[in-house]
Amino acid sequence: MLFERTKKTRSAYDARVLKRIEKVLDVLIPIAGITAMGIAGFVFFNVPDNPFVYFDLFFATCMAVLFLLRKILPTKIKIAVIAALTLLLGEAIILFRGFTGNSILMFVLSSLLVVGFLSLYSGILFSFVSVLLLPIVPIATRLGFIDFKGYYDPELIDPIEWLVQVMLFALFEVVLIVIINVIKVNLALSVQETEKHMERIVDMAYHDQLTGLPNRAKFIASMTEAAKKRGWLVLFDVRGFSLVNSIHGNTMGDKLLKVIADCIQANRRGNEYVARTGSNEFGWYSEDISETELIARANLFAGHVYEKLLEIEFPRIILFNTGFVYMNQETDSAETSIQKAYIAMELAKSKGVSYMMRYDALAEEAFRKNETIINLLEPAIQNKEFFMCYQEKISHKINKTIGVEALARWNCNPYGSVSPVVFIPLIEKSSLNNAFGNMVIDLVFNDIPQLLKKYGEDISVSINISPAHFLSFSFIENLVNTAENKGISPSTIILEVTEETMIDNTEEMILVISKLRKAGFKIALDDFGTGYSSLSYLALLDVDELKIDRSFVFRLGEDPKIEALIRSIISLKEAYQFSIVAEGVETQEQCAILNRLGCDIYQGFLFSKPIPIGEPVQHRDFPTHR
Repeated sequence: MLFERTKKTRSAYDARVLKRIEKVLDVLIPIAGITAMGIAGFVFFNVPDNPFVYFDLFFATCMAVLFLLRKILPTKIKIAVIAALTLLLGEAIILFRGFTGNSILMFVLSSLLVVGFLSLYSGILFSFVSVLLLPIVPIATRLGFIDFKGYYDPELIDPIEWLVQVMLFALFEVVLIVIINVIKVNLALSVQETEKHMERIVDMAYHDQLTGLPNRAKFIASMTEAAKKRGWLVLFDVRGFSLVNSIHGNTMGDKLLKVIADCIQANRRGNEYVARTGSNEFGWYSEDISETELIARANLFAGHVYEKLLEIEFPRIILFNTGFVYMNQETDSAETSIQKAYIAMELAKSKGVSYMMRYDALAEEAFRKNETIINLLEPAIQNKEFFMCYQEKISHKINKTIGVEALARWNCNPYGSVSPVVFIPLIEKSSLNNAFGNMVIDLVFNDIPQLLKKYGEDISVSINISPAHFLSFSFIENLVNTAENKGISPSTIILEVTEETMIDNTEEMILVISKLRKAGFKIALDDFGTGYSSLSYLALLDVDELKIDRSFVFRLGEDPKIEALIRSIISLKEAYQFSIVAEGVETQEQCAILNRLGCDIYQGFLFSKPIPIGEPVQHRDFPTHR
C-alpha cells in the first residue's frame, strides 16, 4: 500500500535521480571501458589461457558502444546494460571459480544498480532473474549439461549447499528491495514536502496573502514575460484609505481590499494581468484595447465595487485615484511604465474627486516638483515657515466684520509662494495633517490677541481642521491645553470641518463635537451642499455655523435651481439655530441675491481678500443692491 500511495511521487523522484546521474554515467562509462581493456591486456600477457580476458574485452566493447550512443540512449537503458554485464560477470565467476565472494559481490552490485536507480518493478524483476541465474551452473553441472571439472569446489554442486546459497541470496534481495525502496519513498516524500514548502514560499513571495492577487514583483515579471507587446498599464488606489483604517479599523480596511480584489478578478479578461501592487494600490495591464474601452471598463469596475460595498453595508463611499499609461514594451520596461502610471495616479489625487489621468511628460514634471515640495514640507512645518492670512466675514445686518477665517500661506524656497491648492493635498499625502494642524492652531492662537485688538473683542476666529486631525486621538487634549496655555477663550474659536467628514464618520463626529462644545469651542460645517447630507445629520451634529460652498454662490444668477437650493439651506437657520455664511462672494449681483434669500453673513473677495495680520483693515460699506 505504501508503494501504491506514493507511486507518482516515486516516479517523479526516480526521473529526477536519473537526470542527476546522467552526466556522471557519461564520465564513468569510458573510465570503466578503459579499465576493462587494461585488465584484459594485463591478464592476457600474464595468464594467456584465462577465459576472463574475453569477457573483459566484451565488457570494454559494450562500454565503448554505450559511450558512442550516450546522447541517444536513455539513462535507464545505460544502467540496465551495465547491471546486466555485471550480472553476467558474476555468473562467469561462478562458472569458472565456483560460489566465491567475488561472484556474489557481482550479483549484489548488479542488484544495487537496478534497485537503486530504476523503478520498483524493474528492481523486483531484475532481482527475480538474479535469483534464478545463481543456481543455473550447479544445476546444469548436476544434470550433465556442462562439464568443467576442476574449476570449482565440488561440494558446491551438492543440492543442499547451493539451495542454501540461493535462499540466502533471495532473502538478501528481498531485504535489499524493501530497505532501498523504503528509503527512496521517504526521500521522495521528503523532496515532495520540500517542493511544496518551496512552492508556498514562492507563492508568498509573488502573491498577496490578504487578497490572493499577484503582488508587485509578480506583476512586473508577468509583464516582462509578455515581451515586445503593447498595451495599457493602469494603477489605482483608494482615496482616503488611511481614514478607513484609522476611523473604522483595519478589519474594515481589509474587507474593502478583498472586495476590490474580487471585483478586479471578476472584471479581468484572459490575457490581462492584475495585482495588488501596494498597501491600497492595484495594477491592471491589458493588451488589444482602446483608450475609450479602457476608461469604460474602469468605470464599470468602480460601479461593481460600489455595488459590492453596498451589499456588505460598508460605511463610506469609495473613490479611486487612477493613473494610466500606454506601454510599448519594445522601448519601455515594466518598471519604467509602472513609475509613469504611478506619477499619473499621484497627480490624479490632486483633482479632489475620483479621477483618471493619463501620463504625459508635463505631468511628470509637475509630479517631480510636488515630490520636491513634499520633502520641504516637514522641515517647513517644524520651523514654522508658514504664516497666516485672515479673510473677513461680514454681517449685513450690522455692516461689520464679525469674524475672520485663518488661511495658511507658504513662501517656499526655491519655489516662492506655493498655493494651498498645491500644498494642502501634499500635506494629506505625506501624513503631516496632525503636525500641520497643530502648527496652524499655534500660529492662530499667537495672533488672536492682535486680531481682537484689530477687529474687536467680540469677533470669532475660524480654523480649518482636516478630517484626520479632527478625529485623531490627541486632538481635543492638545487644543484645550494650547488654549489654556495661551490664555485664549474657546468661545472665540470656530473649528471648521467639511460636510463630507461629517457624513462619513457620523458617530465619531457626534462624540468629538460634543466634547469640543462642552469645552466651549464652536463648530462650523464647511462646504455645505457638496456632500448630500440629510437633515437628520444636522440635528445630530449640533453645529454653530453652516457655510454654503462657493461653487453654489458662483452660479447664482445663472441657474434657478441653485437659487432654490440656497433658499432651502438658508431656511434651515431658524429650525436649527445656526448661522449661515455664504463663501466666495465676488460680485454685487451675488450679494444682492443672497440678501434677498435671507443670508446676512458673507465671505469673499467682494469684501476682503485674505491678508496678513500686519496689514491695515480696509473698512468698506456694505455694497448697495439693485
